[in-house]
Amino acid sequence: MRPARGEAEALDAALVAGYDAALARATQCCGPALRFDGCPACCLGPFPISAADAWRLRRGLAALAAAEPQRAEAVRTRARAAIEAFGDEFPGDHASGRLGPDEAAEETFAERFASLRCPALEQHDRCALYASRPLACRSYGPPVRIAGADLPPCERCFAGDAALAESCRVALDPEDREAALLAALGETRETVIAFALLQEDR
Repeated sequence: MRPARGEAEALDAALVAGYDAALARATQCCGPALRFDGCPACCLGPFPISAADAWRLRRGLAALAAAEPQRAEAVRTRARAAIEAFGDEFPGDHASGRLGPDEAAEETFAERFASLRCPALEQHDRCALYASRPLACRSYGPPVRIAGADLPPCERCFAGDAALAESCRVALDPEDREAALLAALGETRETVIAFALLQEDR
């Protein structure tokens, strides 16, 4: 059963707000050692996103379509082109867009298409769906801890030393709000952005 719209939206709003607040603290702590210069390197290549990320992206695309239909259609066109480029190399189910269980195949796929631009990335490296972007996209830059794993800061953005990185590290979603949202959505399997943008919510 699909969750009540208000329930899912409230869960997602709390999840995103928690992420953004933690990352704001990390950014402030890093100070001038962390600079975002509009580099699109993190917007290249397919990577796994959760069902919650996919749902958020589709909501963002629907809002864009209502406000600027031509931009939204351009996003869909780029998503279709990406899926066509994937061909039979997509390590999952083409009908649903869900990734399969083979992690080695997933890594090979990511390497094969590492230079492919994200369908949401417009000219001048602007993200058409920035407010609705996946959690992974939100976490690039500062040092973070996700699900108990410490991830290094982006080497392109962070110019500080290891001590500063460790002192500024923040935990993302320690309350595991994403799990609650996934449970509400009734879907735990991952996909990639191109498929997410062209799938209907079930």
